[in-house]
Amino acid sequence: MFHNLTTNQHLKQKQNKIMSTNLHKNLNDLQLHVPKGFSTAANSTKLTKNASGNLDWVVDSAGTNTEITTTSDKGYGANLTAGNYYSFSPPSGNNEHKFTLNLGNAPTTITPKNAVGGAILTLTKTGETMSSWTGKVYGGNGLSVNFHLLHVPWGSCQQSSTPITFCTLASTGAIALTGNNNPICFDVSSFNTCSPSPIKGDLIILVAESSAVTALNFHMTQTIRLTT
Repeated sequence: MFHNLTTNQHLKQKQNKIMSTNLHKNLNDLQLHVPKGFSTAANSTKLTKNASGNLDWVVDSAGTNTEITTTSDKGYGANLTAGNYYSFSPPSGNNEHKFTLNLGNAPTTITPKNAVGGAILTLTKTGETMSSWTGKVYGGNGLSVNFHLLHVPWGSCQQSSTPITFCTLASTGAIALTGNNNPICFDVSSFNTCSPSPIKGDLIILVAESSAVTALNFHMTQTIRLTT
């Protein structure tokens, strides 16, 4: 049987065949187009549907969040010096998770050895910044403790024993303790801008400071949130 097709019918069949092979689902990645407005959108923005039902390129303010929680206790001893910073000690005997490493009075530098021993976090990404710091602490009635977060710029991991100048990211201020049965909460959301800016490999150190020359015993837990 012969089919007498007109020229237009031939063209339509040919077009249908071409279209069937060019279905969107069959296209490879190089043939796919980017969303509308992509070429003029600013970097680090994302496409969303706004309240009016229209497509809108907006700044990605949420970022990626990472949280780290540490729990510790402390036994300073009787000869505590007011104003001294104490960080976690490297594991030795019964010192794990205790603020027993004396960094000195209101220090501005730290040795690489003490930085490694006292660090609670090594940054895994360049551009990570603090967005929140919350915790709870309880201890001896009538005593007070001030916690500090320190940023140690050591991402280059240069092998040296030379002390490193650190930056104080934030402090809780003096927390008045009211006994072992009454935990006190702290919540910090404002952080200093450090220079140089944090990069991958930098260290974060948590230190405790007492305002009195006395033994200070407390227990605490805290969580830091990082945002990129």
